[in-house]
Amino acid sequence: MAFGSIRKLKSGRFQARYTYRGQDCKAPDTFKTRSLAQGWLNEEEKLISFNEWTHPEQRAAEEQLAQQRHALTVEAWLEQYHDGLTVRASTLQTYRRTVRNRITDPRPPGDKDPDITRLAGIPLVELTKSDVYAWWDAITRAYDTPETNQKAYVRLKAACDEAVRRELIDRNPVEIAAAKRRSTRELPYLPTTEELHAVVDGMRPSYKLLTVLCLFHGLRIGEAIAVEVQDVISADVPVPYAPRYSIRVRQNAQRITPDGGSTFMLAQRPKSRAGTREVPFMPSMVPLLWEHLAKHVAPEPVELNQAADLGGGTRPARLLTTTSKGEIVFDTSYRAVLERAVKRAGVSERIKPHSGRRWLVTRLAEEGAHVKEIGRILGDDDLSVIMGVYMLVRTSRTTELIGIVDASVAAAQPKEQGQE
Repeated sequence: MAFGSIRKLKSGRFQARYTYRGQDCKAPDTFKTRSLAQGWLNEEEKLISFNEWTHPEQRAAEEQLAQQRHALTVEAWLEQYHDGLTVRASTLQTYRRTVRNRITDPRPPGDKDPDITRLAGIPLVELTKSDVYAWWDAITRAYDTPETNQKAYVRLKAACDEAVRRELIDRNPVEIAAAKRRSTRELPYLPTTEELHAVVDGMRPSYKLLTVLCLFHGLRIGEAIAVEVQDVISADVPVPYAPRYSIRVRQNAQRITPDGGSTFMLAQRPKSRAGTREVPFMPSMVPLLWEHLAKHVAPEPVELNQAADLGGGTRPARLLTTTSKGEIVFDTSYRAVLERAVKRAGVSERIKPHSGRRWLVTRLAEEGAHVKEIGRILGDDDLSVIMGVYMLVRTSRTTELIGIVDASVAAAQPKEQGQE
């Protein structure tokens, strides 16, 4: 008895079908000739004979899924993976920029290296450890930026870890021991107190308070830019003492550049609960604060763009520091202004907005502050970061310490006979 049946359709094409295990099975497509239809039936009968049969519809679905997975390139998966992340807009922007510059649209000179450019187009299911090694070796040759290279590796590995969890691939081929090792970086510069004063003195008057908040009070640049007039809090003290002030940090302004859109500053909550805090303002600098409030606060509020964690949309905000046009200060613009002030002051050009956090941590530690107290002022509850990244040693401090020890040694030294 013949296996299955074939019938000719009105279109002139042929349809093949059969019944097996009580299930009606037909070919997923019609055939141009009867012999092609018979060939499909023969293959189906062979699968049954060798106990390898599954329903044709199931096989068609599996084949379609395999085709879809094959079409999912490394570039397409990286885009899909980052679309699904629930992180801050500024963080996501940084992730995407890193991936773009090293994988999907590499910057020169890597844009001419096939070991770099081919990675993005490889189907995810075909990505091998050899491909990843070739890409890693190539970016380390092309770019003298080990930190950025490592961040790109981390993004690729994280995306492939998620692909394994979703069973898009069986195993993660992104496994390079050398890429895991943190690059040795030059120790950041620790400015002296005199240098910081010189920078403030050389700064344009309307930006002096912003500079003081960064360099002497340890605010991150985005935090300082986002401080509003209402965030300046005074505490009454008995006469004749001057009032004490603190600066409330409750938001952070980050520069955002949407695809195809204009760059803007976006206010969002601090990264962690520790970031929301009140930072005591140095009493010796209160006159500068008073002068700023009297002369340099814009008369009209700024329309502040807000992230979803602050309610989204825009709202009017009287920012403590604005541009000469009464607009929000961009971090890039302030960095350029600070760079010029540093040059005018004739101090180390390695002084950046973040230098103040290192200076403050170091001086607080020298005064005996506990690391948790330092973290409270800095708005960082990662004690290892405070100890390993921010806390440095002043060159003159070692001499001071030896002097202190020497004084105690001399005081304990036995006096010679006859000496009083």
